[in-house]
Amino acid sequence: TRPPAQPPTHPARPSLHPEQTVPPAPRRASPATYSGALACGETIEPEVSLMNEGSAEITGAVAALSVTDPNVIWTGNMVSSYPLIEGLASDVNREEFEFQVAQDAPNGHLIHFDLDIDADNWGPGSVGFDVPVFCSEGAQYTIYLPLIMY
Repeated sequence: TRPPAQPPTHPARPSLHPEQTVPPAPRRASPATYSGALACGETIEPEVSLMNEGSAEITGAVAALSVTDPNVIWTGNMVSSYPLIEGLASDVNREEFEFQVAQDAPNGHLIHFDLDIDADNWGPGSVGFDVPVFCSEGAQYTIYLPLIMY
């Protein structure tokens, strides 16, 4: 005979992770069309959504966005709090992260970000993600014109 199945040790334990990692959806401070890449010289204020995959709410969540790439210049906030995140729900940062991509960043360069997360009843934890840089001035183009023969 088998022993009876035991319930999970922490059935209501929260599980927190960034919902979007490549890249976070930005609130742009400079005019641009969102392409999934960062543009040279652009200042952005990304919204980083955190998803609670557990059934218990998460309180007091705080995240710090960091980068060591010299092509990123911090122009504002690097740390943000989050509102209470219900179980199986998500929410975005309250305070805007803000940084600028260097004007001379190489086209196609990947910038690696780290997001350190902690909460009253979860963590700490960390996740990294890469975001590409697109610089139209530095891109190499070959233009082919149509050949018209009569």
